[in-house]
Formats: sequence, C-alpha cells, structure tokens
Amino acid sequence: MAIDANLPGLRVDTVAGDDVLNTIEHAQNLIVSGTSDGLAPGTALTVTVNGKDYAATVLADGTGARRSRPPT
Repeated sequence: MAIDANLPGLRVDTVAGDDVLNTIEHAQNLIVSGTSDGLAPGTALTVTVNGKDYAATVLADGTGARRSRPPT
C-alpha cells in the first residue's frame, strides 16, 4: 500500500449537530460545510447527498458551504 500525503484533503463538519436528520430538520434547508487543505480558492466541488449532486466552491479561507433542501 502507498499513501500519497500530497493529495488535497477535505473535512466535512457535523451535519445537523449529530449527523442524523430528524423529521423537523429534513423539512428545513440543510447546510453542509467543511474545510479543505491543498485546494485553491475557487476550486469547484460536488457534494453528493442521497444520490443527488450539489455544486460547491472552495472559498479564499479554505472553507465552503452548501445550503439546500435535503433530497427525499
């Protein structure tokens, strides 16, 4: 096995406080956020939730967020 330590890294923050959506949270907009390491500002990302893709972009400080209604 070879580990490439030079690849960009992503860290997704906890979703909905506990990584589980309850009925009330499912009816609201969902925010998926996180940080990156080694990705240039403006880099386009695709966040996939329950099989549906959402576009996101790395911000100047290395963070990013996407807000939308959870797929059913």
